[in-house]
Amino acid sequence: MINGKGEWHPQLKTPYDGLVDTTLVPVGQNGGHMTQGPNSRNDGKTSVDWQYDGAEEARTPDPLLAITDSLDSYLNSLKVRNCANRYIEQNRRFLTPFATTCHHFNQESALQYLETFNNIGANSRARYGAMLKGFLNHMGIPFDTKFKRPKLLPQRVRHEDVEKLKEAIRNKRTHKKSTFRDLVPIETAVKTGMRRGELANLLVSHISFEANRISVMEGKDSKDRTIPIAENLKNLLMELCADKRFNESVFGFKPVSLGMKIKEWADKAGVPITAHSLRHYFATTLMERGANIRQVQELLGHESLATTQIYLQLMNDHLEDAIGLLD
Repeated sequence: MINGKGEWHPQLKTPYDGLVDTTLVPVGQNGGHMTQGPNSRNDGKTSVDWQYDGAEEARTPDPLLAITDSLDSYLNSLKVRNCANRYIEQNRRFLTPFATTCHHFNQESALQYLETFNNIGANSRARYGAMLKGFLNHMGIPFDTKFKRPKLLPQRVRHEDVEKLKEAIRNKRTHKKSTFRDLVPIETAVKTGMRRGELANLLVSHISFEANRISVMEGKDSKDRTIPIAENLKNLLMELCADKRFNESVFGFKPVSLGMKIKEWADKAGVPITAHSLRHYFATTLMERGANIRQVQELLGHESLATTQIYLQLMNDHLEDAIGLLD
């Protein structure tokens, strides 16, 4: 109890105790005080709210520090669960405005915050909803709203469009060495299926030229995997890395910069290609040429086979074969 008011919420009590050594001191005629605790509402739902009443001179700790400590505690729990650093940082950026501006933490306030992101795609909103749910549950606040993710087919990339993209890079008015440097990331993407961030984070030390292998370190969900590379791609990478140090970036781009660069080249070529659609091209090309779906799953680093099976829907041949059985 604080000044005879509601009990502390358990997730905020410990950081609060660490902030002050004394109890709140009411001053002035109104006897100012600050309270915080779980509210029992008529609808049976739990919330955490902050309320200040009385003189501004009251010696009270900053409630913002307590709630930010709870956010830090949640982010640390993600680290303990071996979540990727990129995912943890995304949580920090998304949850910090909510944690520092909201005075009444419950499912309704979380949904109101989520409504401010109605301009983004359904998948992104579902991902943000999961972040809010994790944070509130960490504080002991129920959040039972479910978000339906639309099942969208990946973009189909034609071989002709990939060739147009390469040709646009070859024809640009620049130094020959620069043209080569820009072509190798495209070749690597279409022949390994690596994600944009994986390409950007690739170091010279991650390539085994003797074994014809690329080691993808800390890919999505902090998972590592190994991808074999063909002889022609190995030779391109050897030439590109010839003057680079062992721990140096292969392509010299940050993930966002690489994505923007590929988009810029695609726009000049007049083709609908992005960094991620080159990954789709890799997957569908392998399946069209008879690769086993389990092999494609492992190469792409998909945790679930269902994710890889989506690429089957981009291919018409297997459907036509099935209908042909009726003849």
